[in-house]
Amino acid sequence: MSSNTFHIANFGCRASQSEGASIQDELLDSGVQVSVSPFDAGVVVINSCTVTEEADRDVRHMIRRVSTQNPSARIIVTGCYAQRAPGEIAELPGVNFVVGNSHKSQVGRLTLSVLNGDYDAVGSHGRAEIFCSDIFLEHELHQRSHSGSGGRTRAIVKVQDGCNANC
Repeated sequence: MSSNTFHIANFGCRASQSEGASIQDELLDSGVQVSVSPFDAGVVVINSCTVTEEADRDVRHMIRRVSTQNPSARIIVTGCYAQRAPGEIAELPGVNFVVGNSHKSQVGRLTLSVLNGDYDAVGSHGRAEIFCSDIFLEHELHQRSHSGSGGRTRAIVKVQDGCNANC
């Protein structure tokens, strides 16, 4: 495992995949290396979906697999599931940070801080730190753009900002 690498695991819609690609581009522009496997990365960003119970289950399964097979990895969970149920995710073993959609624009900076050792992995209470607020209080659009395709063979064109679930 390389402690100065990251991996982003995207779940859900194309908007989520686009946001994950933007975070990846931001990190690559900062000079850190991407890991092709979450089991070799220093930081694993799980960009979640919550459209169905199966989507939630898939995210929890990924968290458990990463924390078991790569116990030294720092796990950051973001996305719709993180926005809908931050406390539930924070209780899962291995999760260090939960970042709701309300704070998703900060995931790249948080990942860099963790990789640089500037940020404690878990708060003093032994539970993941949560960055999440009521999404309906957000009045600013945090635009992200990326030039890459996030490892996909076709470029992602973002025409929607997530689903209609108001996560």
